[in-house]
Amino acid sequence: MVAIDTQFNGYRTVLLPWAYHHPDVRRAICIVSALHLGQKTPGLCEKAQRGRLRMITEFRHRAETDDWSEILVLSHWAVIILFLVAEMISGGDDFSYLVKMLLSLVDAIDAQITSAAPMAFLLQQTRMIQFFSCPFLGESEAINTLTKGVRFYSGWVSTVLEHYPDQIRQDMVFRIIRAMELASDIYLQQTLPGSLDQQFAGTSADIQLLKSLVEDVQCDTPGSPGFVWVYFIGVASSRTVDDREFFRRRLMGIHSQIGFNNITLGLSGLDRVCRDSGGRWTEMLPSVATLVM
Repeated sequence: MVAIDTQFNGYRTVLLPWAYHHPDVRRAICIVSALHLGQKTPGLCEKAQRGRLRMITEFRHRAETDDWSEILVLSHWAVIILFLVAEMISGGDDFSYLVKMLLSLVDAIDAQITSAAPMAFLLQQTRMIQFFSCPFLGESEAINTLTKGVRFYSGWVSTVLEHYPDQIRQDMVFRIIRAMELASDIYLQQTLPGSLDQQFAGTSADIQLLKSLVEDVQCDTPGSPGFVWVYFIGVASSRTVDDREFFRRRLMGIHSQIGFNNITLGLSGLDRVCRDSGGRWTEMLPSVATLVM
């Protein structure tokens, strides 16, 4: 969830201290941790899933009863982000509701947002989620978001250089942002009017650029999880078996390192909708029913 894990990882420096003072943050962190650990200890996962569903139900009830005074606080902003992390670990299908709740909450408290470190971290994570989730919410949502340009959403990546401006990290930050730009362009090309041949030519060229950009990034390279969404777009948009398998192997390599089930379930869902539908893949992504980022 951060571009490169360092001592300035906001999940440790911001959210863990909040857990001491905010019971909801504490519960959400315990649930996320149990889901991750539960991949090797099934009993933990089962309990965590029940706790996750219970908390989501509580938040839905608050929202549906217009009790926003209980929701518009920074700790709940953090909790919704943690819920979305849980969705990715488990490959859950509640992400669309959670993303909409997250963006509504941020819009409602926008006037209170400052440059203070905790708020800056939450805003960076929110913009990252907004960017990566938009193709899974529908074409119109994706077009509105992606046409703003990657730089608006890339603070979660570029912030690394505030603390570590060395050449190795500069190179990784450049690659992640450039890969996001190429994948965004690939997506948008598919939504433009025009012949399929024209779309294919532009997409094919960008796919080759994307492959050359990431070809020496290994699954255990610091920063490699930052390419998950990019690789998924690569799988979805590739027209040749070689290109599709290149990105699929990259995704499965990252899955072997982080164990997030959204990767395997997302690939299975993509195979299913592509097999069962004859429409554009950009139209079909919401049917994948899990958030891959």
